[in-house]
Amino acid sequence: MRPGSSAISFLAAVSVMAVVLMSIVYLYWGEPLIVFRDYGVAMLLARCGSEIYLRFNNSVTGSPVDIVFRYCGSIEGLYMATDSAGYDYYSMGLVDVNRSVSSYSKGYMAFCSEFGGYVEIGGLALQAPPGSCIVVMGFREAVKMLLKRSPDLLWISIPT
Repeated sequence: MRPGSSAISFLAAVSVMAVVLMSIVYLYWGEPLIVFRDYGVAMLLARCGSEIYLRFNNSVTGSPVDIVFRYCGSIEGLYMATDSAGYDYYSMGLVDVNRSVSSYSKGYMAFCSEFGGYVEIGGLALQAPPGSCIVVMGFREAVKMLLKRSPDLLWISIPT
């Protein structure tokens, strides 16, 4: 037996159990949303149609800003709410801000701020302290990203 192989076997077994558990959760309760925040990870359950609220204050105008997304396999923008100074700042008189937000559709949503803010999903809020970032993505998107970065992960052998 090679040094460290028992640790690798243990990690592989835990990974397999985690995938099985996540599959059961997905089938019965909805897809988990994975939230990465400052080197930490949280997992929240979201059904198709769940809303994600991104809240912060604009650093230039001081305007409170809410950007609302909906989750159903991907994260889709719905609308942005702010005061007139905020709309003027973001649109510069040229862009329809809500049309721009509603055209957003990706597997993830990322938010970084020097002044902080928070993301709310299903009534649970996750704080983004000043100078930090939050990334929200679906479980399937997180697995795809992991496999793209670590293609050898598929070939972990578990001794029998």
